[in-house]
Amino acid sequence: MAKFHNLGYFNAVGIDISQNALAVCIRDFALEEGKDVFLMNAKSVDFPAASFDLVFSHGMLEHFEAPPLDIVSEFCRISKKYVLLFQPNQTSLFGRAKWLWQELGRASWEREYHYSKQDYTNMLAKFGARLVDSGSINFKEDMWLLFAKEDVVTNTVMWA
Repeated sequence: MAKFHNLGYFNAVGIDISQNALAVCIRDFALEEGKDVFLMNAKSVDFPAASFDLVFSHGMLEHFEAPPLDIVSEFCRISKKYVLLFQPNQTSLFGRAKWLWQELGRASWEREYHYSKQDYTNMLAKFGARLVDSGSINFKEDMWLLFAKEDVVTNTVMWA
């Protein structure tokens, strides 16, 4: 949220289910609970439909063993136009090594489940969003996926 605010998007808000995560936002980034960040479960978001032009999620969906359709549904419900996902690229060299390390019982991080670009595309399509652009970053360790709601005219988007 601090990054979005630094870019001038002062009406951007964030949610997390963890009170500790909110405490870090408040303490380290001077964000205000109830204004900038909210304690909220992504499975049932307390915002009206079409509240935001863009809904952004960074590395959350891969922590669910079954496709988190309830969360994806909420992303699409509260978005007017776009949903942007940043997710680990499980098919990258790093992603495969991390999976192997996890399977060997050596990993100290939270369990991650393998979802492909097509899996995310299928998930969001169920709720009226289609993939309009994608790419990778960090030596293909992470991927980004931009989805547009079906009623959005995507050829008016300009990338600089």
